[in-house]
Amino acid sequence: QSLLKKVEGHLFEVSGRTLQTTLSIGVAGVNEQTAKAQEVVDRAHRCADELPGNGLKIYDPADDLRKAASQGNVVAM
Repeated sequence: QSLLKKVEGHLFEVSGRTLQTTLSIGVAGVNEQTAKAQEVVDRAHRCADELPGNGLKIYDPADDLRKAASQGNVVAM
């Protein structure tokens, strides 16, 4: 969170203009069940995309299940 605050609070000088920016950070872990590295990158990217700006979200597999269930794609076994 301190990185988010530092970036948000920093003013950048670009071509004589002062700019302020924010970060959206998505984090996804890797374990022995991870089939492909691209899977991890995609999960982290989706987490970052879901943020309104200047935030951090950690991937939770339950989010995918909830989304699939809300779309009728999961059948209870």
